[in-house]
Amino acid sequence: LARNSLGRQLVFNSTSILSEIRGAVVDKPGYGGTCVDIKIRAWCTLRWFLASHLTSLGLPEQPHVMRALAAATYKSKSPHRANRDSKSATEDIEESQRSTATTGPRIVTEMEDTTRTETVSSNSELHVVVQDREGHMHVINAEKREMQALAVEVKILRDTNILLG
Repeated sequence: LARNSLGRQLVFNSTSILSEIRGAVVDKPGYGGTCVDIKIRAWCTLRWFLASHLTSLGLPEQPHVMRALAAATYKSKSPHRANRDSKSATEDIEESQRSTATTGPRIVTEMEDTTRTETVSSNSELHVVVQDREGHMHVINAEKREMQALAVEVKILRDTNILLG
């Protein structure tokens, strides 16, 4: 909590809204920070809360957060990069299409105890909540791309979870 300005703001500014947001604190292999696995619908409520408070009470996030995320991403992908040179471009594309076709929405049963720590599989995509200098909030994936509204709508329709780091 001491290293995360958004977490501090949630704790100190949470007296203005009452909401039940269930999530599980999980460990993500290859990522040194704390991760929360939360339903996308609950995340939308939490995002609204944070966005409405950050415009007036915002503390800009430090740039090293994104650099640490990128470093963790490249470390976890390093074994795959060694094999990349021996493959042709078409084999690489076919492998990518196979891996995206087999991954579907993760089914997670609701937990009563949200304080225990679990480990998630390495193929669930990590998202980081960052804040720019103007106080606007952005949800960035491991490839430094912002999550678009269409992706959020699809996740809501599928009632999936999001992994926030």
